[in-house]
Amino acid sequence: MPVPGMTEKPGIACRNPIDDVRLSCSARMSCHARMSCHARHGHHRPVRQYSVMPVPGITEKPDISCRNPIDDVRSNSDKMARSSFWVTFLVLLLGASSAFAEEPVVVRYFVQGGGGLEYPVGDLDGKTILRLDTSVDSSLTPESVSLPDLPIFPEAKIRLGAYIDASSVSVGFGYGRPMIEESSASQPIAPAHASWLSFDFEYQYHFGFPGVWRPAIGASYGFARLDVEGAARAEDAQGVTTVGHVLFSGAMPGVVGALGYYGLPHTCIVAELRGRLASFQNLTTDANDYSALSSSLWQWISGVSVSAQYIF
Repeated sequence: MPVPGMTEKPGIACRNPIDDVRLSCSARMSCHARMSCHARHGHHRPVRQYSVMPVPGITEKPDISCRNPIDDVRSNSDKMARSSFWVTFLVLLLGASSAFAEEPVVVRYFVQGGGGLEYPVGDLDGKTILRLDTSVDSSLTPESVSLPDLPIFPEAKIRLGAYIDASSVSVGFGYGRPMIEESSASQPIAPAHASWLSFDFEYQYHFGFPGVWRPAIGASYGFARLDVEGAARAEDAQGVTTVGHVLFSGAMPGVVGALGYYGLPHTCIVAELRGRLASFQNLTTDANDYSALSSSLWQWISGVSVSAQYIF
């Protein structure tokens, strides 16, 4: 209301009380505070929080916490959107390759098998321990997770795909058994085997088609799972400690360079150099089952492999 002798200030208005409630909820950034806010307004969502335990002489990483179920749905939707993007991208590349081809389109199918060595570098360096914050949910079992020191390991590979002129599309599977050495953290992992599984879609463009020697470049998008024995330690109400496995999983885009020799009938020998970036976003243990990490564990994996193709 105008008041004589006073200067008005534009843009000042009263907020709705409902907006104040929403603002007060969104302003709280920690998992514990968000759960308290939801509880006051009738929402009860269990929240798990893994925090980094200080280790002398070890650089700490940012806190890693579990998202609520709504965040998990958004995360799954994001993964599906990224997968759809890459599938669409590969289809468009194939369409462009066929559209600009001067000769009729040639389609050949192939089965490829081989193996190589993988060299990982990243957060899985054996220097960090994650502890589960049970203060937000009394039903959770107190637990700690030791991040393993992932070494160089061999990986067996199989790939199914098709050549369309100078392009190729394929789906690939990989399996390895890394030997986890004793962790350097204060709560060590005893030497044990781990299990590595990978799955990806890949596109390559082959230069020199249809020559005998064909260098190629390409890109891939897939997923990885790393199962580590003895990395989790849970303590029950009686103080009994149980050692269990931890399953890390997440997305893994990558790039590839290859050189193929096509001078043999129905057979090709391929040497490949790959770089893949694994983002472990999920963690599963025996004691507390599935947790979605709010801060991913990143692992760059360089690999070299040799394979044989049967083309038909």
